[in-house]
Amino acid sequence: MAINLVWSGPHSSEEAFALQGPSDYGIYQLYVTHPVHGPDALVYIGLANDRTFGERLASHNIASIGHEWEDNGVGIRVHTGRFHLVENETPPSDDDWGDLIVQVEYLLIYAHAPPWNANYVRNPPSDPLYHGLHVLNWGQYGRLLPEVSGARFTIGAVFNRIQETPLVWGEQ
Repeated sequence: MAINLVWSGPHSSEEAFALQGPSDYGIYQLYVTHPVHGPDALVYIGLANDRTFGERLASHNIASIGHEWEDNGVGIRVHTGRFHLVENETPPSDDDWGDLIVQVEYLLIYAHAPPWNANYVRNPPSDPLYHGLHVLNWGQYGRLLPEVSGARFTIGAVFNRIQETPLVWGEQ
């Protein structure tokens, strides 16, 4: 299943807190200067599923992160990604939407290994439903890969099942 995430940002923390409209749900990324990863480091990927981006980000108390991470005045930056359908695509049910947003967050975290998401980084997605998940990142997607495929980043991924011997041209 192809998922289209259209990203906007970077947003300051104040701008991000104001994202409380009916379409302000999806996946978000946090960037700060990190003592190990350096300036403008992707440190966290999260989801706004049952709360808007603004409500979810306020629960992190991100206003205090800048000082804590010695950002040298740069501050925290937030990118927000909203799910978009392609023409004639049927929207998921509310239950499916909730499951899908969790799956996309998990796959993006595993693929990018942000330091504040250590629990998902240690445990690759294992459910076969991730194998067919393909996330396409559009717009201002920051340091994310443009595409992330469950076939590549899951336990039992396609690579693990590739035959040892390469295909020889003309033999079938």
